[in-house]
Amino acid sequence: MNFNFKPSTVYPLALAVIVIILVFMVVSKNTPPAPDKPPVTQGQMPNDDIHKGLGGSPSGTNVADEVKHQIDMLGKAVQKNPNDTVKLREFADILVQSHKQDLAIPLYEKILKMNPKRKDILIALSYVAYIKQDFDKSSEYTKRILKFLPKDPEALYNLGAIAAIKGNNAEAKKIWADVAKNNPGTPIAATANESIQKLESSGNPR
Repeated sequence: MNFNFKPSTVYPLALAVIVIILVFMVVSKNTPPAPDKPPVTQGQMPNDDIHKGLGGSPSGTNVADEVKHQIDMLGKAVQKNPNDTVKLREFADILVQSHKQDLAIPLYEKILKMNPKRKDILIALSYVAYIKQDFDKSSEYTKRILKFLPKDPEALYNLGAIAAIKGNNAEAKKIWADVAKNNPGTPIAATANESIQKLESSGNPR
């Protein structure tokens, strides 16, 4: 199981347990980094389409020219039609991929103002909060999904992953066990069971 997030501070649980928030990435084809990538550490170049062939540490200055062009075009499209939620989403997603998360957040929030029940946008915001290590905010966005989709397995799985990264292993295991029980034979159930096994094998049963 791979861990997809980029910690700037070492969280022992994150490294020992190797928890993934797989479903941050499955809601939309536009959602940033794929879940099967290895962890990105400081100074290590992500292995994605944006960074292929680039050297040095990831930053806004070494994003591929093609992506810079996409950012420019999408920015102009959003300026031309600021209520086009498709372009807003595409623009926000590529900003996240280009390490400009703070610029993406207001774009996602604007979409939510138009439709507060956009699960994909809430998941994207939860992902951004997660990679910024604001786990309380990540949990808050996830719980907003559960207010209108109380049994959503992806949101529940993510809530368990957030609990685990905060060290609440017992809570994480309970959430994941419920996800697996209530969604038998599904990929999310398999992921939940695998996450429980990884948590148990970490030797850190808190």
